[in-house]
Amino acid sequence: MLAPPRPWAVPRRAALLACLLLAAACGRRVESDSTEAVGSASVRHVRTCQWLDWENTSCRVDSVMTAGSRRIEGVYSTSASPHGELVHVNLLHGDSLLIDTRSGAVRATLPAQSSVKEWCGDAELVLSSHPGPTGESGDSHLEHLWLEHGTEVHRATVYRGPRHVPRVLCGPEHTVALVLSTLHEGPPIDLLRWSADQGLQTVETWPGDVQGGSASDLVLSWTGAGRPDWCARSRPYSLGTCVPPARPAVPH
Repeated sequence: MLAPPRPWAVPRRAALLACLLLAAACGRRVESDSTEAVGSASVRHVRTCQWLDWENTSCRVDSVMTAGSRRIEGVYSTSASPHGELVHVNLLHGDSLLIDTRSGAVRATLPAQSSVKEWCGDAELVLSSHPGPTGESGDSHLEHLWLEHGTEVHRATVYRGPRHVPRVLCGPEHTVALVLSTLHEGPPIDLLRWSADQGLQTVETWPGDVQGGSASDLVLSWTGAGRPDWCARSRPYSLGTCVPPARPAVPH
């Protein structure tokens, strides 16, 4: 015959059970653990949820980058250069960074939550960022950045103002072609060329609306003479048809 539990054992077991439940409620379980290569660097993504959260409403993903000997926590998003030599890193908190994926060296500190509009190569990019506290919330801010000799950083503002920038294309000799439109990508729609020495220059204005589309349907290119050009994709896109703007006939 089993002896009845001692009077002090019941509350002790209840307290132990309560502690175990509390620990389970406060602890987190690993839902997934994956690693992606970003050039020579790697980013580990670990998704965890609270133990007693069966509906997964408490889940979060913690991402950590390892580049060379550098460890960067709180990674939100990344954008690598064409050959993965540099990577633009957005952090959950604080400034964005331009990182050398081999050494982990910080090549530039950039505005928080900025994004790469266009990579021009492994040492050059066009960056889009939100303006500072004095800017309008709808303003666009486009910046050109390139590295000379791998470490010397050159930065310049390409455009800052109220107009939308739906298209950007890198050009020769550190130039940039860009399209400016209204916020809803309607007219006036302008094609511009930017260079560090000549600044922003208007090349052409699209005549009225883009037929059957918007400014995002425009395709930019460069002529052999180093002049930006453009055309509009026409539906169905599968045909690959691109129509130039209507231009006045050139007299012979």
